[in-house]
Amino acid sequence: MAQAAYLLSTLVTGGLLLGVAVAVGRAMGSGFRFEDGPERPSLGRRLADDPRVWILGFLTLVGVFGGGAVVFVGGFALPSSAVTMAGAALAGGTLLVVVGYVFYGTYLAARSRGRPSSMAAAQGATALGTLFLVALVVKLVFLA
Repeated sequence: MAQAAYLLSTLVTGGLLLGVAVAVGRAMGSGFRFEDGPERPSLGRRLADDPRVWILGFLTLVGVFGGGAVVFVGGFALPSSAVTMAGAALAGGTLLVVVGYVFYGTYLAARSRGRPSSMAAAQGATALGTLFLVALVVKLVFLA
């Protein structure tokens, strides 16, 4: 019975998330105009500027991480290697998302303040190094 309740709550939460994504997508509208002149940006730039692509990417990540978490803790009749791989994929994916978020966020913040690309990349690497050192100190102090 408890598994059915968890499954139901997962489905309701996913439906709510999907509803919010659809509402935001409709609110953003599809009328997109370029004000800078006749030159159109590249396909990559247009995709990066489109909120629907970001919403779809976020929903994909939620689905992958949610599915991995269900496999990891669900107690399904799966081989132990599949559960171990799901756990490793969750840990690796989480690490990639955090590292990408910290580096790219720092990079964009530095670029928006007028720094050249090389200096912005160095600041992103410094932020990652600081995050690594903080994780190391926490492990040594609290988990040793």
